[in-house]
Amino acid sequence: MSQAIDKRQIARNAMFLYIRTFAVIVVMLACSRILLKALGVEGFGLYGLVGSIVAMFTSLRVVFASATQRFLNYEKANKGLQTLSNIFTISKRLHAWLSILFIIITEVLGIWAIYGYLNIPEGRLTDSIIVLQCSIFTAVTMIMTVPYDAVIIANERFNAYAYLSILECVLQLGTAFAITLIEDKSRLITYSVAVLIIAFVVRLANIIYCRLSFEECRHRGHFDRELLKAMGKFAGWNFLGNFALSIYLEGINMVLNIFGGVVANAAQSISTQVSKGLSSVSERMATAFAPQATEQYAVGKMDSFNDLVILSAKIINYVYLVMAIPIAIFTEWIIEFWLGEIPQYSVEFVRVILIYGLARTIHSPINLGFICSGCLKTYQIVEICILVAALPLAYILLKLGLPLYWALIAMAISNIINNIAIALLARRVWQFRANEFVIRAIVPIFCIIFVSGAVSSLIVLYIENIYLQMIFVVIATALSIFAIGLTSAERRRVVALFKRKVV
Repeated sequence: MSQAIDKRQIARNAMFLYIRTFAVIVVMLACSRILLKALGVEGFGLYGLVGSIVAMFTSLRVVFASATQRFLNYEKANKGLQTLSNIFTISKRLHAWLSILFIIITEVLGIWAIYGYLNIPEGRLTDSIIVLQCSIFTAVTMIMTVPYDAVIIANERFNAYAYLSILECVLQLGTAFAITLIEDKSRLITYSVAVLIIAFVVRLANIIYCRLSFEECRHRGHFDRELLKAMGKFAGWNFLGNFALSIYLEGINMVLNIFGGVVANAAQSISTQVSKGLSSVSERMATAFAPQATEQYAVGKMDSFNDLVILSAKIINYVYLVMAIPIAIFTEWIIEFWLGEIPQYSVEFVRVILIYGLARTIHSPINLGFICSGCLKTYQIVEICILVAALPLAYILLKLGLPLYWALIAMAISNIINNIAIALLARRVWQFRANEFVIRAIVPIFCIIFVSGAVSSLIVLYIENIYLQMIFVVIATALSIFAIGLTSAERRRVVALFKRKVV
């Protein structure tokens, strides 16, 4: 039976995800300021280097959940409770196996890197090992929470998803404040242990909520060999691709450590916080579209499915630009206001990583299409080969004496090439309308950047007050999106909505 697109439900999903994202960004910014002062540049950079695995898996948790969510939504319209329970049970088992594999790989690579490769400050070796262990088991706790996240997303209970995330944010903020009350030497270790405990508490809350709310979590699932094979193949490639992305990001951190030490890692941690805050919006928006996109694909409504992919791309990219363009213009002021100081390299790193973030934002809707189609093998192999190539490129560029931010430029270049490659692949795999995607979703981005950039330059030139400058730059960007990024029909709907809700 064909499923109609419920745009109101998508809008409600997006609203709750925006509430969640806003809370996450506010807490992230507050925590970064507190931690930088509490741990110092050296300790902050060390946690950014060794403990960044937690940050990576925090941002990738929704991506991992998309695997199970895809199977739940795919079968939801046609199968009964038993099939859904089987999917959930097998998902828990698969993620337990992935956790074991993850522990083995990260223990070996982490210990090897710390003892033989990284520039660890003198006297901080033991701290590094403890932070690594806490980070690994925090990530494992997150991996084991993924099946429950997937059930919440598949059932479109984004209000609960937002509330659980806000709980996690409140606990993290409280921890950041708490470590300022203890001795300097134990702050880094205490914070790492506290993050592990918070992850466990959130997992427990997820389990309790899901068991109370969803029958598939209470009903005993059966072992289905064919389903296990299908889910194992899908989850395995999904895990491999996203684990490779994590290694790639951590690898860039290590390259920066070789040439710039923990000071460069502190700047990279700051830029990553900005990038993660902005990219979390795109990831959550893609999540809001995922349940209905999966159901459209499952019943073979490819025109509606492609329309959803293009619509999600436009919304995701425009929301990103409204935030990224002002940050790029006022980077120095924002960093100083946020952290109370401007750490070395941080301004250049933030500006360059905004380009990388835009490339990842364009990537999100195409990734959604591959997740819905279930065809991940070739897609993940292409991504791994292209993205990992950024590591030797970054090393070579810095070895040639180029500034440190060229490592992040290498990241951006590899992601742009990757987007082109997977878009071409998508045309063959799931009838992706690549030409229409470029015309309707990509070309307007560059026009908006050019127009809003030119107008913003005039604003900065002729208006002296920094707060008025920022307000007018945001307005100029929003008006550029309205005039250039929307079709005439979309503009009429926006105006009608504004009159109905505001006037």
